Amino acid sequence: PQLNAKVDDSLCPSARKLADFQYCNTFSCKLQCRQDVGRAACPGYHEDARSQNVNSIEVRQMTCERLGCCFVWDPIAESRELECYAQPHTEYQEWVPLPYKQCSASCSDPEDGALPIQNRRILCAWTDGQPAKAVSCPTPLPPTVQTCNS
Repeated sequence: PQLNAKVDDSLCPSARKLADFQYCNTFSCKLQCRQDVGRAACPGYHEDARSQNVNSIEVRQMTCERLGCCFVWDPIAESRELECYAQPHTEYQEWVPLPYKQCSASCSDPEDGALPIQNRRILCAWTDGQPAKAVSCPTPLPPTVQTCNS
C-alpha cells in the first residue's frame, strides 16, 4: 500500500468518509469576545441591511463591530452559534490609556532633527474598573509616546 494514495470510495463501503477540510478558529481572538457557545444575539444586527450581505464577510464584520458586538465568521451555515453576538459580560484585564500630556514643544526645528513628543500613562484595569497588575494585562502595551507639532 502507498500512503496518501486515493482509493475508490467503493472499496470502503462501511467506513465513515472523512471531510475534505475542517474549519477551525471558531472563537474570537479578541479577549472581550471569548465565548465559544451560548452566544446572545447582537441587538440591531439583523435589522441592519448590511448584515444580510452574503458576499462580503468584511461588510458583515464591520456592521457587527460598529454595533459594539463580537464577530466570528462561521462558514458552516448549519452552525448553532451566532456569527455576530453581544459581548459576553465577563471580567478581564485590559490596558486603559490615559490622554496624552502637553506637547514638549510648540513647534519643531527642522535643523535640529528632534521632534517634539507627548507622553501618556497606560494603566492596567479589570473591565469593572478595579486596578489590576500590569503583568496580567495582555501584550502588547499600547504606545506611551507620540510625536506632535511636527
